[in-house]
Amino acid sequence: MSSFPRGGAVTPPTPDNVSSNKSEAPSDFLFGNTDKSTLPKHKKRSRDVVERYNRVEKHFGGGNVTHFDDKKPPTIVSLSFSHLTPGYKLLGYVKQHVSDDLTLVSLQNHLTGYVLRKSGSPPLPSTLPLHTYLPFSLVSIDKTTKRLQLSPSTDLINRGLHRTNLTPGLQISGTVLSSEDHGYVISSKINGTTAFLPLKFTTQKIDIGGSYMFIIKHYNHTSGQITLSSPPSSNPLTPIPQLTSPSASPHTLKSILPGMKVKFQITSLSRNGILVTFMNLHGAVHEDDVDGDFRSIFKGKKGVEFEGVVSAVDGRGGTVRVSYLRNLVEGLKINLPKQGKVIEGMKVVRVSKRIGAVLEKEGKEYRAFVHEGDTKFKGGEVVERFRVTGFWEYGNMVKGSCRKEIIEARILNNGDVEVGMKITGTIVKGVEGGRVVEIGNGVKALLRDEQCYDSVRGDVGKDFDVGKKVLMRVLRVKGDKIYVTCKKSLVGLKNLFKDVKDPISEEKTVGYVSNITEKGITVRFFGECYGICSSVRLKAELGVEDLEESYKIGGVVRCRVLGVKKGKMFNLSLDMRKKEGEDEFEEEYQVEVGEVLENVKIIGRNEDGYEILYKGIEMRLPYDQVSDSGDSNTSLKNNSTVKKAMILSKDRKYPHTPILTSRPGVTAAYNTPSRLAELKLSDTVVGWVCNKTSAGSFVRFCNYITGICPTIKGGGEFEVGQTVTVKITSLDVTDAKKPKILLTPVKDTKKGKVIKLKKGVEVGRVEVLDIKKERVNVKLLDGRSGANRLRIHYSNYLRLGEQPAAAAQKKKKKKADDEDDEIGPNHVFFGLKVGSIIEDVRVLKVDEVEGVTYVDLGNKEAESDPSEQSKLLTGVIESIVPSRGMFVCLSPGVKGFLSGLEIDEDVSVLNDLQKHFQVGEMIKVRVVLMEENKINLTTFKKNDKNRKLTVGGTVNVRVNRNLKEYDAPSLMVEIRDGKVGRIGLEELNDEVDWTNMPLAKGYKNGLFLKSTVLSLEPSIKLSLRSDPTEDAPVKKGDILKGYVKSTTKKGCYIKLRSGLEARCLLKDLSDVFIADPVESFKAGRLVKCVVLKREKDRIDVSLRESLMNGEVLSFDDITLGDKLPGEVVRVESYGVFIKILSSDVTGLCHVSELSDEFVEDIATLYDLGDVVLCKVLGVGKEGEKGKVSLGLKKSYFDDDMEEEDSSDDDEEGSSEEEEGSSDEEEDDEEGVKPMDMDDSEDEDYVKNLVEKMEAEESDEEDEEADSDEDEEDSDEDDSDSDSDSDLDKPVGFDFNNDDDEDSDSGSDSDDDEPKQKKKKKLKLSDVDARELALASGDADSNPESPSDFERLLLASPNDSTVWIKYMAYHLGLNNPDDARKVGLKAIKRIPGTEEEEKLNVFMAMVSLEVNFGDSESIKRAIAEAAKSSDVEKVALRAGEVLTNFGLGKTDKKEKQASLDLADNHFKTYLKKLKQSVGFWLGYMKHLLKTGRGADASDLLKRSLKSLPKHEHTTISVKFASLEFEEGSVERGRTIFETILSTYKKKLDIWFVYADREVKSGNVEEARGIFKRLAEEGGRGDKQMKSVFKKWYQFEEGLGGGGEGAEKVKRLAREYVENNM
Repeated sequence: MSSFPRGGAVTPPTPDNVSSNKSEAPSDFLFGNTDKSTLPKHKKRSRDVVERYNRVEKHFGGGNVTHFDDKKPPTIVSLSFSHLTPGYKLLGYVKQHVSDDLTLVSLQNHLTGYVLRKSGSPPLPSTLPLHTYLPFSLVSIDKTTKRLQLSPSTDLINRGLHRTNLTPGLQISGTVLSSEDHGYVISSKINGTTAFLPLKFTTQKIDIGGSYMFIIKHYNHTSGQITLSSPPSSNPLTPIPQLTSPSASPHTLKSILPGMKVKFQITSLSRNGILVTFMNLHGAVHEDDVDGDFRSIFKGKKGVEFEGVVSAVDGRGGTVRVSYLRNLVEGLKINLPKQGKVIEGMKVVRVSKRIGAVLEKEGKEYRAFVHEGDTKFKGGEVVERFRVTGFWEYGNMVKGSCRKEIIEARILNNGDVEVGMKITGTIVKGVEGGRVVEIGNGVKALLRDEQCYDSVRGDVGKDFDVGKKVLMRVLRVKGDKIYVTCKKSLVGLKNLFKDVKDPISEEKTVGYVSNITEKGITVRFFGECYGICSSVRLKAELGVEDLEESYKIGGVVRCRVLGVKKGKMFNLSLDMRKKEGEDEFEEEYQVEVGEVLENVKIIGRNEDGYEILYKGIEMRLPYDQVSDSGDSNTSLKNNSTVKKAMILSKDRKYPHTPILTSRPGVTAAYNTPSRLAELKLSDTVVGWVCNKTSAGSFVRFCNYITGICPTIKGGGEFEVGQTVTVKITSLDVTDAKKPKILLTPVKDTKKGKVIKLKKGVEVGRVEVLDIKKERVNVKLLDGRSGANRLRIHYSNYLRLGEQPAAAAQKKKKKKADDEDDEIGPNHVFFGLKVGSIIEDVRVLKVDEVEGVTYVDLGNKEAESDPSEQSKLLTGVIESIVPSRGMFVCLSPGVKGFLSGLEIDEDVSVLNDLQKHFQVGEMIKVRVVLMEENKINLTTFKKNDKNRKLTVGGTVNVRVNRNLKEYDAPSLMVEIRDGKVGRIGLEELNDEVDWTNMPLAKGYKNGLFLKSTVLSLEPSIKLSLRSDPTEDAPVKKGDILKGYVKSTTKKGCYIKLRSGLEARCLLKDLSDVFIADPVESFKAGRLVKCVVLKREKDRIDVSLRESLMNGEVLSFDDITLGDKLPGEVVRVESYGVFIKILSSDVTGLCHVSELSDEFVEDIATLYDLGDVVLCKVLGVGKEGEKGKVSLGLKKSYFDDDMEEEDSSDDDEEGSSEEEEGSSDEEEDDEEGVKPMDMDDSEDEDYVKNLVEKMEAEESDEEDEEADSDEDEEDSDEDDSDSDSDSDLDKPVGFDFNNDDDEDSDSGSDSDDDEPKQKKKKKLKLSDVDARELALASGDADSNPESPSDFERLLLASPNDSTVWIKYMAYHLGLNNPDDARKVGLKAIKRIPGTEEEEKLNVFMAMVSLEVNFGDSESIKRAIAEAAKSSDVEKVALRAGEVLTNFGLGKTDKKEKQASLDLADNHFKTYLKKLKQSVGFWLGYMKHLLKTGRGADASDLLKRSLKSLPKHEHTTISVKFASLEFEEGSVERGRTIFETILSTYKKKLDIWFVYADREVKSGNVEEARGIFKRLAEEGGRGDKQMKSVFKKWYQFEEGLGGGGEGAEKVKRLAREYVENNM
């Protein structure tokens, strides 16, 4: 984040009589220059003003203000690089020791300095205490790199201190020279003094050679002996003491050190701080050195004494800066939140213009700073969210941003990187043994060579060259170092092993070999997690003899986890076959002594007992722990099951192997202690006799706790090994290693005793004490007492008398009369009351928190572990997420997600989950997927036929508009089991219901649909049609509907019914010339076409209306007065020739019939290919057949326009007739259907609105005239967007007379030209299209030989089209040399007056060299063109040719080389065209098209520094539009919002914003923009009319009106009623 500006200020005048403490230097960076020559000249200046100025100058030491005015207060200059000089003393906060040799220090005004260790000095961490304030001297300044080198040297800090300034309590700097018996010898570098630090006054660690701050304890003025003490650690900044010795001199600027506390008084307020005085010295407190608003704190307090801290001193400049920050004055500990943390509800306490805003959080000591460029704030405003991106430790402040993209950014710094995270990064450089990859926001990671591929390779391929983007996964993070992997097996892995302590959802995984030894191989996973597979196991299971021959370091291996060794590594097997009887291992089982296990299986035996494997943990059941008698029992067989066993302890020989007992007397007891803390006097406990002597029997419990039952008390009756019940009669556990426990036998154990509840214990009946939504609190019955807190979680309770049904069959409605009732009829606790008895309860879990024992009980039968997939489990609905699914609680703290696709087959239920399900309702589910912190559930059976996808079958899907489309355009949907499918546009509806741009009109995220499966390979294709199989075959001559799939310069591809794909060549797209087919036929556009050719694998179609209508107008069909559409085919100085559409008739519109007004230049009005509506004025008589006179005057069509109620639409150029009309009225989009208000209410609305506007017009003219000037720069933005407004309409059905096709949407370089002139720009893409079409033989070309072309050129020597066709003819014969000769001949033949024609040939030559030449020939061709034509036009068109050529390459190396050539081209010509908005935009478009959005954003910032300010809004708006078209919609949205936060009143920018949202398919976002405009208010009636009109046109264009259009009408009527 940027820090405060480092700016200077205007230099003020100063009087001659400056004060004494300023006499040493004539300049002052803190308060400005004191050069008298800079005194501003005034015609007259009263004497009292001059005297007042002199008093201020004298009072503040001369030159202490940067501006003086009779009305304005002075300004204090901020501390910055440009004003600092070596020798300046600064207070700094030691924030980080980078190394022993380098320390970073936080300074004022968000500056940072550094300290370097001198040779032979102690390490900096030992001499500069971390997180403390210390004085430093500025040694050097590197203004280029903006680095400040500091020094804590005593000589520099104390320079200026004299022995006469010393007094007890004063703080000085000192260097430790040596250590003596009673203390340390200190050097203070003050002449005539010696210093000593006694040990008794030392409160901190002291290192020889270190520099520290000390406090003078005693001072002998005669001998100069100083006795020092260390400052208190809590607040090392101490106040300057009063002078106690008559010989002591008063303090001067040279004797004041940073860090000293002073008591100051306010003399006056400045514009950005206060001017103060202390100890006969003068200083300043900048607003940045005050918490909160300095005006509210100090206003009216003149003369009041405050305590502050000296923060900066310049002895040479005579300036002192004082800080009033609380953390300095009160010695508060700096405790800032972590970087990346999001803080909510911060309040703006100060806003500084051109700097930023300061925020505070109630109850927090720290403050926050947001730069002005981040967003706009008002004082007192509460900021919803703020994210920490940096720190200013000196001021106890965090720096950050409130922007959405920063708050939601995934990676801001190293702390945001997590092990296992999937990321896409860019390789920035190669290093020895690997690659450095940038993964976001400057964060870099290391990709080692062995982590590039699954297999071990000798070298790394081109896929990992510098600049390549790669998908990777974070392997591990060590401090600031991040290691990543690109191994496909690891990147695509679902079950990640990151820590042996983490739960494991699946025993099988993938890792890579990191080490090979004789004992085995080490397999490493993610993080610091690894496992060992022994050589013995490899040999026994796989027959591997030579490990190094079979495995390579870095190679990927699949393995199974068998268990955990030593609590830090996995025990692995590379044999993926599961052994019979082997338990499945999901996670590291947490062994708890005293826990009762059920159904444990014996897998083997050894000399010590039975071997048991339970949840991956090897356990041992000694032979003497099988029965209560203690006899050795070896009769149990392998694979037999022990019903109950208790964990006694851990094996002392093998600490990681738990010891079990299956003694019935022990496992059934409530009271076998496992810890000394559980023993209580008089408790009855159960154990077994482990030894017997003459003194008595030794009884052992869990964890080897042993007591003695004396012989005289009955212990002699016990036998070794016997299970016994005893009572504790004496207890001494002061020595935990040798506790003294005295026992006596208990023959009958009765109820009523205090019991110890443990997991698995059956407690029988309990009574309900109180009921809550998620749990009920209970107590034990039968006279027993147990733990302090007994509870039953709703996931552990089974309602009696009812078994939960599958969720797919439960569709119960919520309780209608009380929706807020937490315990509804479907809730598991419904029917329970206080005092209710619950039967058959058992202990499920025991926790102890802060001395309180919490016991979770339940009455459900023991169910399978949630990790056991496909097993039926009973859960409780915890929450419902509309349009997604629900969260189901399986047990306390364990919940899974039940997707809507896994709930029911009825989509009406899925689209209204809250209607059919209730929180707290029981539901039967199965686990289908278990990953780290993620459990996915289903209500269907594992082998449910409905789950299997089959062609022709139906399946429920969920719309997800965030998925990347493939085979676009298409609707992407989610299917069960994480699968993804696509629904083509042609499959969204039956053909009769097809609509234009269907994805923009519905199918919101989260909508559940029932679809039919069309195919499964290579991808899943689905259909929403009622019967996808009912399609008639396609044959030649059929007229069909279709959706545009993609468009190139050669034509477009169209999706027809039945998934068929057709091709439409460029010549068949339209009956008229189309300048930009890619822009005119966007993906998703609905068209009507006729089949020209039907072959086995190809269908050719045409979109030409003349072929579909089957009727061609002849000369005889044209009559006087007809109004017909036509195409401009020729422009002359005397008029334009127009070809009537759907005919072969061409007529002339004379210049006198072009317009009702005088036409000075026809070329500014019309260009070839323009579609116009013309009126037949005359038809040739006999002998003149074929001559038709036409008219284009607006007056010829006024009657038609009135009938269509479009009189409100302004014609281009009418603004000169309507003086004072707002720009917003002129930006109506071409081709958008005008408001159609047929009913009388709508007519009254228009009438009333117009009348009210006319009544107020005179009052608004002056204001709107100013507004027009301000908005002049943005008009062209709107015209650019308007030219595209007809693209969303179906083509081939109706011809709209009002929609004049624009042959060019406008080049960005034409901002200063009239709109009409923009049309004349001929895009290079059009020339390319014609060249390529001619070269490929796809276009018609009458000339068939060089002689034919020469004859044509004799008639039209200046026609660039003929010359270009001639060149294309040679290219078609694969003869570029002859084509080049033709081009050079054309350049010589075409005169310089025909600039446009000559430019076309030049650009054809450039295109030729791009395709057939080399880089040098391309540069020469562009340079030659630039000499004879407009440089900007040439540079832009050549850049587009180079970009398109590079993007069209398939070979990666060739593509990169071509794009590099384009980059160099733009960089070269940018030096010449820095003032051209169009070229900047062309460069930005190139970067966006090549996927470099960040570089384009940086280029925008550069352009704003080069272009005049009045162009900033224009280029920013156009760049935002480019982001929508070629880059990131989110970035474009952010730029628009930033612009509109400043220019809220500019409707043209609002409308461009909305238009871009519509064209991007974001209908709801566009609707939200219009809603904001309507609700904000503050606009005149004319502007509100434009808003409602645009909104209405937008809603009507979506579906012919509907609810949206009616709502706009209603809002417009309400506005008129409220404002009449």
